[in-house]
Amino acid sequence: MSKIAWVWCAILLGVTACQKQEQATERQPENNAEIISAEIVDKSQENADKSEEKDAFGIPSIYAEDNRPPLEIRTHAFKKIQQDMEGMAKVVNGEMPYDPDKFLEQVVEFFGDAHEPFHYFEAEMPPEDKRGKSRDTIWTDEDGFFDQQVKFAERSSEFLEATITNDLEKIKPAFANLSQTCKACHDGYKVAD
Repeated sequence: MSKIAWVWCAILLGVTACQKQEQATERQPENNAEIISAEIVDKSQENADKSEEKDAFGIPSIYAEDNRPPLEIRTHAFKKIQQDMEGMAKVVNGEMPYDPDKFLEQVVEFFGDAHEPFHYFEAEMPPEDKRGKSRDTIWTDEDGFFDQQVKFAERSSEFLEATITNDLEKIKPAFANLSQTCKACHDGYKVAD
């Protein structure tokens, strides 16, 4: 299992633990924390229903039964994340109205998709024609690439926390930080378009 899968699992377990702690202390949620935790757990369960293959923490890959090559799967997964980010950016940038419930749904979708592509980087550097837009540094600087994945996971979690507040002024900087993390990883590990 990749290191990033461990990080995402820890985040999901933390969110789930928060949900259980809130349920133990109070039955009615005071904010969206319990609701979003439940939605993320539901999305993970939905993925589990689609696949028997899971990582060590029981988090399934939605592509586990996919017979496509890893490059094709991760490219598809990254495109899904890009679509998620573009949809959220329209709200954050004021191009679409901010509807807290609808935005929360978008963030839950993003959070459920965000760890997927990192399952599909081969352990060994593949031949050049199987790397897609990935730079060699993914395999020659594994620690740096892993650090970027950890930052992405942390910023994703911070963005989720900001979203739960339903305060667009807190969401905007968290989204900007997340976007910067994406850009930093692309700059170091992706061939420019």
